Amino acid sequence: MALSPYTYSPKQPSLGKILLVLFIFATLTIYAVKYYLDNRPSKLEERLYELGYPRTGFIAVKQNESVLIKYPDGSLVVKTGMHIEYYPVTAEEALLLARQHFAPINQKLKEHGLNIRFFIKEETLSEKVKRDQRYWCFEVWQDRDGTKLNTYNYICVNRQTKAVIIESPFSISLS
Repeated sequence: MALSPYTYSPKQPSLGKILLVLFIFATLTIYAVKYYLDNRPSKLEERLYELGYPRTGFIAVKQNESVLIKYPDGSLVVKTGMHIEYYPVTAEEALLLARQHFAPINQKLKEHGLNIRFFIKEETLSEKVKRDQRYWCFEVWQDRDGTKLNTYNYICVNRQTKAVIIESPFSISLS
């Protein structure tokens, strides 16, 4: 019997082989998605990168007479001549301190039946220098019945002392 394209019929794959291929494909897809989700940078890490902080290692930047050494977590060393200042408060720690500052306020609002909550957006991280002090600052937002409003206030965390201050563009003079 001669083989011709008209008489040849390939065997149909068995159900077991089909299920095996589908299982392998599904498993690889799940692991690829998990790897992507586990290794993507957070909003805070993205913002640090935008502010000039490295993803790994450190970066030394000359600014006026000072040398700034920036680390991936947001810690900073400033060397001016022979004087060295270390700013150990990381961006994560500043975010945590800012959220802890609003926790009792939000709890009081909830106890009094007000549907208002103050929160901080990670992606609004910025650096500020005031009177030779360095701060991590975040915008303060308000959630009222599902509507998110910018309060135009900033919560700033001192990068050396961890002191928390609220900064407002609207100053009220009582004199």
